[in-house]
Amino acid sequence: TGFTTDLVTRIREHSTKRNPDSFTARYGVNQLVYYQGFLSIAEAEQAEKYIKGKTRAWKKALIDRHNSKWKDLSFEVKSALDEVQGSRRLSAEHSYLHHQCRKHCSSSAVSDSCAACS
Repeated sequence: TGFTTDLVTRIREHSTKRNPDSFTARYGVNQLVYYQGFLSIAEAEQAEKYIKGKTRAWKKALIDRHNSKWKDLSFEVKSALDEVQGSRRLSAEHSYLHHQCRKHCSSSAVSDSCAACS
């Protein structure tokens, strides 16, 4: 669980084990199975703390609700960002992720019920 302002770069860092001492490198965690977009870093930090405070079972249930097959979503994220033209990567990423969520959610808060937030 964590947040970033550049999801594509973070995906690359995890898949290449850029930081060999990181949790993801030590335990071979290299699939993105859940993500959510936010309008601000403060909202992302709040959601990260909220999710980190939950039990492993709660987190697994969250992923199961949004991605029941635990499919690696990193290719989906990269493809969507490749389609965005004329914007910097950072703003494109936030726009896409937020737009995807906003199609279904009326709030930018953490949503456990929206399948599009994953």
